[in-house]
Amino acid sequence: MKFAAVGDNCIDWYYLQDEGYIGGCSLNVSVYLRQLGADSSFISAVGRDGNGELIRRGLTERGVDISHLHVLDGKTAVTKIELVDHERTFRGYDEGVLAEKYLTESDLDFIRSCDYMHTSVYGNCRDILPAVRDDVIIGYDFAYRLDDGAVPGVLKNIHYGFFSYERDDDYIRRYLAGRWKEGGEQLRLLVATLGSEGSLAYDGFSYYRFEIDPVKPVDTMGAGDSFIAGFLYGASLGKDVPGCMEMGSLKAKQTVLVRGAFG
Repeated sequence: MKFAAVGDNCIDWYYLQDEGYIGGCSLNVSVYLRQLGADSSFISAVGRDGNGELIRRGLTERGVDISHLHVLDGKTAVTKIELVDHERTFRGYDEGVLAEKYLTESDLDFIRSCDYMHTSVYGNCRDILPAVRDDVIIGYDFAYRLDDGAVPGVLKNIHYGFFSYERDDDYIRRYLAGRWKEGGEQLRLLVATLGSEGSLAYDGFSYYRFEIDPVKPVDTMGAGDSFIAGFLYGASLGKDVPGCMEMGSLKAKQTVLVRGAFG
């Protein structure tokens, strides 16, 4: 199976520790998929600067295909991170060249040649979804933007939708059920990651709950992205919903034991 992760990348700058790591939701997923053994590509843009070179080199060293990673005049995106008691908080974001339209027809043709595509709300890629949805299985990370007005339109063009929340309660169950009705006929599953409480999925008929064993994290950066990667990889192997949730949870458990998204 071939996977294409499309969209956001950045340098995660831990300003209190004066440390930087390559990252970004879609970039992270591309690396995690490769770690799991998938044929993984990353399609995006970086600036013609030192940070862009760090990202290109870091992905190449980790075995991710960057043949469709564009280098543009300008700055590579940077996210300002505060890490306190092992919990990461986002404190600022400079989008850099990702504010530009960087995807080409060649990129779209490459995406269509893949089996799975992943992107996120931060990738500025939702306008391409109608053009590729019939050729590739699409996972989309909405993060914490549950009330974003663009959610219904995106749901009509994806197969797996991932949301970030905090607990299993009546609100999130009603939310998933309500959003399901806004999806297209191709929609397969909606998933809410719940941090230390695990995850919750809904397929239009049933809820699936997966709890996790507690672990003391080093850094929670990338936990949700690694869950998505593990989940989609499980889906590509033909696993059922609980099996995919388990694969996602196991990958996330590994991720929180290192500094940065993957060290």
